[in-house]
Amino acid sequence: MDGQATDKLHLWPAEFTWPIGLALDIGNVLMIAVTSVAVYVAWRTWSHEKEKDRNEFIKLRQQELNARKLEQESSSKRLYMDYMLLSFNNPKFSVGRYDDKDEVEVARYDTYLSIVFWSLDEYLQTENDKFCEYVLEGEATTHYEYVRKWLHKEMAAEGYRDGYSAKFLNILDRTIKKIEDDKQRDEAQSPEQ
Repeated sequence: MDGQATDKLHLWPAEFTWPIGLALDIGNVLMIAVTSVAVYVAWRTWSHEKEKDRNEFIKLRQQELNARKLEQESSSKRLYMDYMLLSFNNPKFSVGRYDDKDEVEVARYDTYLSIVFWSLDEYLQTENDKFCEYVLEGEATTHYEYVRKWLHKEMAAEGYRDGYSAKFLNILDRTIKKIEDDKQRDEAQSPEQ
């Protein structure tokens, strides 16, 4: 209020000024209450929208993860199917037989194993299961001489292990070590000594 209005209140008799002062105080309290309610409503609306956006984000993220999982499962099955077809179409190579004096056949065997191992390595990256490890151990056992010569950590030439995942190489190394330990144990137990 400006100074003149306050001065005019003093001109009124005292019994009339207290209701006006009370009304002004109540008006101030109501204005604070209305402002507080408006701020609370705005905050609730904002937080509700934020929660709604968060829930929408979580829902979209879950859908994305589900789609990615389905894609990985499909990719894993396709990789394994390609591996099976390759083995079916190359039965000699799949059991480790080839003519080591025929350069073309050696190159085809090398290519066959490269495809097999790259496929199994990729499968390990998309599907983390014991089945794939079991298949890889079987392939490493079947193709022991090749794996030991070209991919085992103690024998591989420079660059031959590059590009394979650490998990894949660990499984190969562990399998080769197990085969060599079994051979040493068998030799130690052999009666030919």
